[in-house]
Amino acid sequence: MKLLNKQKNQRGESTLSILLLIVAAVLVGTFAFKAVPAYMQNRTIVGILEELQQDPTMKGKSTSQMKELFFKRLRTNSIYEFDKKNFTVKEETRHTVLRVTYSVQKKYMLNIDLLLHFDDSVEIPPN
Repeated sequence: MKLLNKQKNQRGESTLSILLLIVAAVLVGTFAFKAVPAYMQNRTIVGILEELQQDPTMKGKSTSQMKELFFKRLRTNSIYEFDKKNFTVKEETRHTVLRVTYSVQKKYMLNIDLLLHFDDSVEIPPN
């Protein structure tokens, strides 16, 4: 008899728990909608750096030629809003370092922003 009473009281999810689940799904979805494009753009930039690292014609190029190639490949990959000061070429004794450091700030909701910081580099071997 007690078993039947317990089954009558169990009616599934409450309205409050369903509402909380919907709110959580909206928050996660909004985060993904805002953050994923920035990460995809960063993966494209890292791919460009890795292509330049594997390119045998990069050896012996001047820093200005390396910068020109990098920005040409950015435009080819439809990345137009990239500040030139975020890309540096540093010549060291054993190799040349190509480095990209930048931050992306996206409005999340109300007065909350997402700040994504990216710092990637590759080494170009000498001649």
